[in-house]
Amino acid sequence: MGSRPVTDVLQANIQIAQNEADLTFVFNPVTALLHFEYDDGQELEGSRFAVWVVKGDAAPVSFGVIPVQRHGALRLNGAQSRSLRAGVMLAVSQAVETPEFLGMAPLMKRSDF
Repeated sequence: MGSRPVTDVLQANIQIAQNEADLTFVFNPVTALLHFEYDDGQELEGSRFAVWVVKGDAAPVSFGVIPVQRHGALRLNGAQSRSLRAGVMLAVSQAVETPEFLGMAPLMKRSDF
């Protein structure tokens, strides 16, 4: 998949299998913020989730840790922003050291949902 225009807002909806919660990520390339929000009413186990970028056969790359809270955002650097626009999967795990994914979803243009 080629690079997307810089203005595309991208979104991924990840269902976390262990507790049937949904985690939505929205990336705004203008602000370089990767916003996240959990479904209301879901109980989430653990105190944090690691966010991973998965692209093809390459090793997954951690984008950092998000707290288990209803909403927030990660500020991405230039390389991270470019990799999101290149067409990737987002995944979450409970540990930064081992990417045993609890859920994964493609990052797509918001208009594709």
